[in-house]
Amino acid sequence: MNKRLIYLENFILLLLCLTFYFKSGYSILLLIILFFLPDLSILFYLINEKMGRIVYNFFHSYSIPLLLLGINLIWFPSPLFTTILVIWVTHISLDRMLGMGLKEETFKKTHLQKL
Repeated sequence: MNKRLIYLENFILLLLCLTFYFKSGYSILLLIILFFLPDLSILFYLINEKMGRIVYNFFHSYSIPLLLLGINLIWFPSPLFTTILVIWVTHISLDRMLGMGLKEETFKKTHLQKL
């Protein structure tokens, strides 16, 4: 039940992000170009497992993009920065909806597997 609820929450967030993105008139090309950019963090696994896990989890945690989005929207409104951050949150929500979570000891072990 908990897993389904998490998948549903992330599906709803994905839909909200995409709705906001397209209603705001942002570039579809930019979405396509930047959508998988956070996945480049996987390359840090080539350095070592610990570095890979830290960098991957940094780019796949909601904390940073949502904090920056809040700061951006309240104090320093920038349409381009908003666009990038919404794409970032959209990417994370799709990953989580598909069951890919934050990495633990190994690349294949995630926090969602414990549910």
